[in-house]
Amino acid sequence: MEIVDMSRQIETGPIKGVRLIIFDWSGTISDDRHAFHQSTMEVAKNHGKENISFTDWLSRVKLTVKEMYQVLGFDQEEINEELLAEHVESFKKKTSDLPEGEEIKPWIYPEVKETLEKLKQQGFTLMVVSTHPQEFLEKEAEEYGVDKFFSKMLGGIEEKTESIKKACEEAGVEMSEAVYVGDTVSDRRAAREAGIKMVAITGGWDSEAELRKEKPDRLIHWLDELVDLLKD
Repeated sequence: MEIVDMSRQIETGPIKGVRLIIFDWSGTISDDRHAFHQSTMEVAKNHGKENISFTDWLSRVKLTVKEMYQVLGFDQEEINEELLAEHVESFKKKTSDLPEGEEIKPWIYPEVKETLEKLKQQGFTLMVVSTHPQEFLEKEAEEYGVDKFFSKMLGGIEEKTESIKKACEEAGVEMSEAVYVGDTVSDRRAAREAGIKMVAITGGWDSEAELRKEKPDRLIHWLDELVDLLKD
């Protein structure tokens, strides 16, 4: 059982003056972890690598596709464009090309759609900056019925810091008027390097203990907590 160090205190009050909310996708809006695990294991098996359980894989892996394969023993030379293309095809097959009932579809977290609608009604500009491939990002957003809430969705972003800065520039807001919402340690670090506040959400790729160690500006357990957290 994971021990969460509650002594790592994180502020709980509202964040004032926010105009732009930038969201991560995988583990924040959409739960695609099982689909990623299955597609990664299929590719690994094709290359003679040992498969590992979902729980073991999740505890060791970070979010980028390259890191997913490093965990399975692939070296840098093996993680090339051909392997990444094979991964994309495997993910596509697992999530949409198999017969109905056999596919492993990503799913939207239950409170997301209503939360995005409320945030939009409150006047926030909403964007996405994610490592999730653009093709799947757009497809899932449309299937979930949430694409209409975002003014821009950027997928396939390996290094988020510069994309976060560009998102702020495009939205015409100062860094102090933006917040990034994500579920990983790397999300926290990217937001910090970009110079904006970060709200960490539990239940995604990284554990609550890992998130707390990074001292996000706020920590929430459900996305709908943003409605009151960011209300002026």
